[in-house]
Amino acid sequence: MFDVEFWDTSGEGEQPEQAARLAMLGALLRDRLADRSDYAMVDLAPVRPEIEASLPLFLCGGCQLEIARKAGAGYALNVIVRKMSTLVQEIALIVADVERDEVVAFHAVSIRNNSDDAWRQGLLYILDHRLPAPF
Repeated sequence: MFDVEFWDTSGEGEQPEQAARLAMLGALLRDRLADRSDYAMVDLAPVRPEIEASLPLFLCGGCQLEIARKAGAGYALNVIVRKMSTLVQEIALIVADVERDEVVAFHAVSIRNNSDDAWRQGLLYILDHRLPAPF
């Protein structure tokens, strides 16, 4: 699982609360996946320099698959929060099979409130209702 990323297409610029919300979503995602016996996290520390050099991963042309492969993962999981306007955001969760180099799950929710709770509820909806069992 890579860190949750933020994609601002609103033109409004970075807001101070965004970094805290991204960290909150990352912690929530890690906690939820750790609670499931059908997912196992891999240590990304050995490939952290490569991750940092490739940011943002959602624009790197699939480089996260090679990074995940080097880390020993079978799947790459990315979450992207896209801000389209002050009130409209989208949270997308993407799972890709690193051996087959293909996306095996894509789920997104639109949220209509730029608040901690809205971001949290958006990710929880995907995790509770859309995240598939391992492939």
